[in-house]
This record gives sequence, C-alpha cells and structure tokens, in this order.
Amino acid sequence: MKKQILILLLLLLAGIFSAQLLGRGFFAEYGFLNEYHLRTFAAAKPDRMALFGSILWERGKLFLALAVLGLTPLKRVLPLMIEWILGFTIGFFGAACVMNLHAAGLGVLFLSLFPQGLFYLPVLFLLPAAGQPPVYREKGYAVRKTLAFAILIILLIAGCLTEATAGTFFMQAFLKKFIPA
Repeated sequence: MKKQILILLLLLLAGIFSAQLLGRGFFAEYGFLNEYHLRTFAAAKPDRMALFGSILWERGKLFLALAVLGLTPLKRVLPLMIEWILGFTIGFFGAACVMNLHAAGLGVLFLSLFPQGLFYLPVLFLLPAAGQPPVYREKGYAVRKTLAFAILIILLIAGCLTEATAGTFFMQAFLKKFIPA
C-alpha cells in the first residue's frame, strides 16, 4: 500500500512538473483556462439536458472501455493504471489551473472534481473488480454480479447528471464571483 501511495504521489508530481515545463505561454497560446473562455462559460445558459446527453456519451464510452478491459487479464492492473492516470492528470490540470488563475485555480480544480467525483470515483475503482469472479460459487452469483454492474451504471448516470446540473451551477457561481467580467 505504501508503494502505491508513493507511485501516486510521484505521478502527481510528474503531472505538475510536466505542466511547469510547458509553461504559461503554452497554455495561453492554446487558450487553456484563459479568462475569456472562463467568463464566457460563467455567462452561458447551457441546456442542461443536452449537456447531460453529451457528458453521458463521453463518460459512457470510458465506462464501456473499462468494463471490457475488466474482462481481460488486465483486470489485475487496471485499478492501478486508473489511479496512476488520475494522479498524473490531476497534477497536470491542477498546476495549469494555478499557473493561469493563481489562487482561483485551486477553486476551479476542486469544482472540476466535486460533486460529480463522489459518483465517478467509486465507478472507476469498482468497475474492474465487478468483472472478477468470487472465491466460491453459489446459485446467486450471476444475480449479484448483474446487480453490482447495475449499481455501477446507476452511479455513472448519477455522476453525469450531477456534473451537468450541480457541477455546472457551482462552477458558474464560482467563476462569476472570482473572475468578474
């Protein structure tokens, strides 16, 4: 367990270091988290159902890919790979947020992960385990496995719905307050 935490921290630092190597000029050149786009997002009136459909499509593709990988021999290392990719991505995105938005970048980072992360993280970490057989078999095994998979799908849909509604609401409120027009 200590080794996994150390690897996660190293990848988090690698993400931060990578963002620092690219520098603020790189992010400014490509318009990543610039004030204009953030103000536009804060002032937008998104169609929440269309946004929900788009988010569900994007997250659903990842869910399906992870479900298929969970049925292969990769299922043993898949949770670690997910953890490592998340560590690097959060480090990179967090460093980019802070470089471009300074202290407000920490709020953007937090709101990018919360509240929908409460639903997505259990799905990401439990999905590969849902494909693994139990140590013993009994009559209710197929029902339990189907029920576990159904619960993961419900969590995914709840996360998408939360991201489209509460996530956007909180992010827009935060941006209106800390990145005024």
